[in-house]
Order: sequence, then C-alpha cells, then structure tokens
Amino acid sequence: MRFKNKVAFITGGGSGMGEYTAYRLASEGARVVIVGRTQSKLDKVVGNITSKGGIAASFQCDVSDPDSVNKAIKLTVEKYGRLDYAVNNAGVSQKFNKTADLPVDEYRRVTGIVYDGIYYCMKAQIPEILKSGGGAIVNVTSVYGKKGMEFNLAYSAGKHGGHGMTKVAALEYAEDNIRVNTVLPGVIQTPILGNEPEAVERIRQGIPTKKIGKPEEVANAICFLLSDEASYITGAELAVDGGFLI
Repeated sequence: MRFKNKVAFITGGGSGMGEYTAYRLASEGARVVIVGRTQSKLDKVVGNITSKGGIAASFQCDVSDPDSVNKAIKLTVEKYGRLDYAVNNAGVSQKFNKTADLPVDEYRRVTGIVYDGIYYCMKAQIPEILKSGGGAIVNVTSVYGKKGMEFNLAYSAGKHGGHGMTKVAALEYAEDNIRVNTVLPGVIQTPILGNEPEAVERIRQGIPTKKIGKPEEVANAICFLLSDEASYITGAELAVDGGFLI
C-alpha cells in the first residue's frame, strides 16, 4: 500500500496507460482522480476501481484548455482535500504530413495536448502539491521525444518539449520535496495497433526484445517513479520501450 491515503490525478485516464496507472494506484491505496474528454470511458474505469473497493472519481477535462485544467484540479482538491501525485499522460496522434504540408490547425491541435497540456497541468498541480508538503509528478512523453518521427513534426516536437519542461520543473522544486520525472513509452499495445497487423509486425521486428509493450508495463514504471522507492530520483527520463532507444 505505497500510496495509502494519498491523492493522485491522472490525465488521459479513460484508457490505455492512464487507465492501468489508475488501477495500480488505487490498488495500492490511493484516492484516484482521472480526467479526460470522454465521460463514458472515465465512468468505466471508475466503476472498475470502486467495484474492487478502491476510491476513484472522474471529471471531464481538455488539457489543451488551461481553464478546463484549473477547474479539474480545483474539483479534485474540493473532493479529496489535497493533491500528492500527478500523472500527465493525455496524448493524441497526428495526421501524417511532411513538415511543409502540415496544416497549422493540426500542428496547434497536437501540440496543444502533448506540449501545452503538460505546462497547463503542472502550473495548476504544483501549488496544490506544495500545500500537501510535497509529492511527485510523472510526465508521459514518448521515445519519439528523443528521436525524430517522420511525418509527425507536431507530435515529436511536442514530446521533445515535454522533456525540457520536466527538467526545469525538477530543478525548480527539488528543494520543495516535489520530484518531477518523465516516462518514455515505446510502442504500446492499443486498439489502434490491432487495425494494422502488418505495420505492427514491422515495428516489432525493429524492437530489440521483439515485443510490443503493454499498458500495464508503462503503469508499473509510472508508479515506481511516484513512489518513495524513487525518493532520490528527479529529472530522470525512464524509457519503457523494449530497448528501442538503445
């Protein structure tokens, strides 16, 4: 019960890595708040947690809108009285385009979530975590935040930027007992991957372990970095990628 009586806030908590992180945190005693844009997905996850005796709530939130983020954090603190941990996991895929062909609206849509969203979230989360005496934040980026991804300028650039924001925040709040780290997922099994079996096989062959990752494997890394087991780790970048970045 590493997170007993603590409060954790997770963006993109209605599916995938955010969903499994919520399950893991709740199973270890945390009061979990998940946010996202689709209420039906959030309701499913909350129901799964509470049916097993866990404590969870959800709020709709668009991380590309700072007012929406501020409201979600306010509602979290009103409901549970504090904030100890945050997982900034919300993401979106980009429509494939070469750089010169990338529409400005598409660039702004993607970076608004994968880049601006991390800033909006940390800006709202940190003051509340400070009030709780400290805690931890994990920003979920991507292996493509460490290398380029063809036809994905907005996505890859936004993920690169997330690493920079993590390092700055880690430096600024190190003496305030707030640790800020990054998890870099590789290719993780999602429903979208299931629609392109040939593409998935090509990707799998390029991974040293020859395996596609599972959402729960990323959740394990996130929960480790949030926990006191990682008490001397801040500003780190932990790849969960089967060796993809080696």
